[in-house]
Amino acid sequence: MTTSTHTSHDDLAVAARAGDDHAFRLLVERFRPMVRAMARERFIPGGDHDDLVQEGMVGLWHAIRDFNPAAGPFGPFARLCVDRQMWAAVTKANRYRHRVLHDASVYEDWMDIAVSEEDPAVINDSLESVEMLQRHIRATLSDLETQVLQMYAAGASYDDIADRLAMHRKRIDNALQRARRKIAEYRERDLVAV
Repeated sequence: MTTSTHTSHDDLAVAARAGDDHAFRLLVERFRPMVRAMARERFIPGGDHDDLVQEGMVGLWHAIRDFNPAAGPFGPFARLCVDRQMWAAVTKANRYRHRVLHDASVYEDWMDIAVSEEDPAVINDSLESVEMLQRHIRATLSDLETQVLQMYAAGASYDDIADRLAMHRKRIDNALQRARRKIAEYRERDLVAV
């Protein structure tokens, strides 16, 4: 089959799946604007627009690989595959959100351990560790990092925080990543000192 710029999406997908590199490149060029537009509609914590575009292109490759003309046209199938790949990437990135919550509430965990111990010396040591962590957080985090971390730990989403602070979600993500890194660095130093 001869592929040209006038060949249908379905015919190009069938040819690309059969190994026609020219058909594959034409299909990618046709669907790249759709992938970019879909990537602009989403946000990946810790990532950027290009990360989502790349995930979308992987989804497009899956669509070409798995296309079955008997099941329906290529266009809607490609959109579905791209959408699923992007959402999988966003979902995976959001799983790391819980790490921030854990790091922000680590002193509560220490408090629980201290209260469950019967030795008063252990309780005092744990309370001192909690106080040291709290002082470190206050001294190390910027006002923005502290504010974003508190809102996030209280259950606010990136969108909620961005709306409340009138900032872009990427700036919120950057502040959370910096806060998380600073807390983790402190915890590592504290563990080494023990």
